[in-house]
Amino acid sequence: MFFAPAVSFIAAVLYAVYRNQTSPTFWKRSVILLITQYSALCTILLLLRGFMAGSDGHIPFLAVFPVSLLLNIVIVPGKQHKTEKLYLFFRRIMIASLALLVSEILICNGKSVTDQELSKTFLPEDFHFSGDAEMEDGNLVIRGDTVLIMEDVPEYARCLILPLQQEVGENNMPFRITLEMTDDNFSKRDVVVQEKRQIGKTHDCHLSFQPYGKAHCLTIRITEMHQPVTLRWIRAANRLPFKFHLVRFYLAFLIAALVTAIITFSWYKLRYNRRKLSNVICIGITIALCMAICVPFIRPDGKPYDYDGTPSVNDPFAMVFDALQHGRVWLDIEPDPGLEELTNMYDASERNGSGVSYEWDYAYHNGKYYCYFGITPIVAYYFPYYWIHHQIPAQSMALNFYAILGVLFLCLTMLTAIRRFKAHPNQVLLILCFPAVTLCCGATYMMDLAGRYQLAMAAGLCFLSLSLFTGMQACQCRKPVPRLIMLFISGASLILCAGARPTMAVNAAVLLPMFFGILADKRQKLGYRIGQAAVFLVPLFAGAAGLMWYNQARFGSPLDFGTTYQFTVSDPHANKLSLTHIVPAFVHYFLNPASLRTTFPFFEPQWFKTNNYQHFVYLEGTIGWLLYPMIMLGMLRLYPVLKGDKGISRFCMTRLQRRSFLLICVIVSLILAWTDFSAGGVNQRYLYDIAPLLLVCSAVTILTYHEKPEKNRYRYFLTCMALVATTILGALLMLEIPDGNLMRHCPELYNAVEEMVVFWQ
Repeated sequence: MFFAPAVSFIAAVLYAVYRNQTSPTFWKRSVILLITQYSALCTILLLLRGFMAGSDGHIPFLAVFPVSLLLNIVIVPGKQHKTEKLYLFFRRIMIASLALLVSEILICNGKSVTDQELSKTFLPEDFHFSGDAEMEDGNLVIRGDTVLIMEDVPEYARCLILPLQQEVGENNMPFRITLEMTDDNFSKRDVVVQEKRQIGKTHDCHLSFQPYGKAHCLTIRITEMHQPVTLRWIRAANRLPFKFHLVRFYLAFLIAALVTAIITFSWYKLRYNRRKLSNVICIGITIALCMAICVPFIRPDGKPYDYDGTPSVNDPFAMVFDALQHGRVWLDIEPDPGLEELTNMYDASERNGSGVSYEWDYAYHNGKYYCYFGITPIVAYYFPYYWIHHQIPAQSMALNFYAILGVLFLCLTMLTAIRRFKAHPNQVLLILCFPAVTLCCGATYMMDLAGRYQLAMAAGLCFLSLSLFTGMQACQCRKPVPRLIMLFISGASLILCAGARPTMAVNAAVLLPMFFGILADKRQKLGYRIGQAAVFLVPLFAGAAGLMWYNQARFGSPLDFGTTYQFTVSDPHANKLSLTHIVPAFVHYFLNPASLRTTFPFFEPQWFKTNNYQHFVYLEGTIGWLLYPMIMLGMLRLYPVLKGDKGISRFCMTRLQRRSFLLICVIVSLILAWTDFSAGGVNQRYLYDIAPLLLVCSAVTILTYHEKPEKNRYRYFLTCMALVATTILGALLMLEIPDGNLMRHCPELYNAVEEMVVFWQ
């Protein structure tokens, strides 16, 4: 760290020589500042060595250097800068960097402050252990649930340091560590004092405790093991060791610099203008970064394979591909004859009790197996891929393709919708909307789990977003040929969405006000208006006819997609639309709170029991949409935006059309929540059926509401915080999925983020 002031001093001197500004005042200030910095660093060195456990007194060079450089920039030249705002920016950042440096040392490492460092090392033979663990080469190898008991705990001990080593691999999953304690308060009963989840650790695990009086016994329980963990020793200490977290410091520094720049240079006043190349490039880079967010969620083992006529039964889309290759609609799966002897083969309890074999979550009708998942991925991905590469793609490959494109098209849909309400929206708010939409639309969730259910959802999101984007673009396009092309793509994409996820296609109802505006536009000839409608409807009706023929061939009805013939957790025939489902659907889909837990990130999707629903309802853990700050704020801004909308026409969109667009977003979301709850229950995937409209509607209302942010900076600041909080919430929900693809790529990411955020333990 002692090189940092010298390097920054040399940099300042070279710059001054280059600009011919080496005055006596410059040299005087530079030397005084250099001496002051070294004096401060020596003081810090002595304080850290004297009062911080496990510290050698040094701070990373990369932490000291930016602070030292900013001090030279601000103090040495004084205020003689050509740009006063630039000087003010550097001065504020300099103050912020000093505050962050002090905070990292004193606050984030406050748990390490001590006047005397004490510790005792326990080898495996010094404590008791039981369970699935054994000694190997002097180390304790833990392969399953294990209990470690430490009885001779030093009186000064307040923390345990465990050097856990685990081989990092694709199948790593978090295991749980629980610390229990008996002390003078609870001398006869163990009390849980800390709980953590660990995965793929290459450095020490820290556990803290605060006994009343003396700690009599410490019990460490290790559960939920999937891969062996090696423990060499356990160290009991009075304070946790000091560690300067460089990533945390730089992340806070960059956030402070960004916020300071927005305030100092009045970036909050900037408005997006698509006619400015710089604005377009900025938004383009933002969307590209949002698509890049999806990359860590790609399944690492997703590879194509040769088609030998016997696809895996675990890939229903490959099974459908095989069936169509052989000119049939049923799957090549031999059913168990015992199914036909059951009273109700769709009763899961009767199937399981009878001992007959069956394929989980396939549709069974008239003695044959079918796939009730949408046919779109087979038609629009599997067949083209096979024709080009002569191989069958992995299921995850198709899912990645659709999810990443879905993010692109949804971002473009949101941008187009915002421009139809506000020609020049606030650029900072617009940029903050993109990552929030990306992490909350379900694309990363689908890629992270990469299963049969998620592929249909990803394809539905992709084609719905493409349909909405091209449909809205067509309405504002003045040239006939591009408009007709976009209308054709919109209609074709809509039927492809219906072929992947029929319920998601209902979201396209928001296009109706715009399309009615085209048909009612008397400035255009009647034939041209009818032609536009035909261009949209022809691919839509042609695709619908193909879907109905496919349904008729499988289930004897053009409108039957086979969902009532599933072999799943319950009999799908029992699920009926009912008005009594409206309230519980609204509660689960919009108001369901998060459940608090003791381990990072300290919350998770909430589970509810079905005791008061009078019948079975399938429920999984979810978080209601109104708990997302962006959507809650967007819904709160809905009424003011509707009330304050002027009666002018923008991009050929009247006030009535704009109001109808927003109201349809809300109404369709409520209807889909009700129908999904009635037909399927509650599942995180079902919530993503209504995510596109809720996110687009919220972005529109938020950006429309903030006409002049400079008049109310506090409200503008709270809106920015709501968008950032939504992004963080979406990211944490992905991080807490223990068996997803993100953990396969980055098995230590969970603990790294936990260590950065949870600095007080």
